[in-house]
Amino acid sequence: MGNRALGDRLATLVGFDELKLAAAAVILSPYIPLLFMGEEYGETAPFQYFTSHSDPKLIEAVRKGRQEEFAAFRWEGEVPDPDDVATYARSRLDHNLRGQGGHRVLLDLYRELIQLRRTLPALAVLSWDVMEVIPCRAERVLFVRRWTEADEVCAVFSFGDAGVVVSLPMPDGRWDKQLDTAEDRWLGNGSLLPRILRSPDETLVTIAPKTCALFRRIAED
Repeated sequence: MGNRALGDRLATLVGFDELKLAAAAVILSPYIPLLFMGEEYGETAPFQYFTSHSDPKLIEAVRKGRQEEFAAFRWEGEVPDPDDVATYARSRLDHNLRGQGGHRVLLDLYRELIQLRRTLPALAVLSWDVMEVIPCRAERVLFVRRWTEADEVCAVFSFGDAGVVVSLPMPDGRWDKQLDTAEDRWLGNGSLLPRILRSPDETLVTIAPKTCALFRRIAED
């Protein structure tokens, strides 16, 4: 979400795979995630700027200000009237979506990501000091490693439009896949990654497009 002229949401601007990828990028980051109401299930109703002022001069000033603000950005379409009841009505959430199709799956994914963030120590530490980020620009892949003294995870984000083979700098050891948005349960087209990865400091893998996978190091006996 942002201060957009028409209040259009991410769910109406990108596909379902991108919505899942965005969810993973936000929740798996070392920050406190801020989810705009309805974002967790892919709400499609716009959130347009609306007001209920009683002062006619203030109403007109706000209306004119919104028009002038977005005129400079050359947005297409007419800026909704903030004082029009219809602007408010269009922005109301449809909570019924939470239990339907991809909306339900997206909500379950958010729940799964939040649970991983709570239970995996490496994700619970909100610090850049125990984090490594490596971009694989040619493959449009982002590799993120986070750790504590007793726990370590690696997240792989694929932003490309096609599957790619990429070499990941995963530290030596065995890694258990905790999440993969390409899997059928998340309405993906099928994972290309194994459940267990054995890495000798670097490993070659095939990653599906517009997906995120999270691996956790398996403690050695």
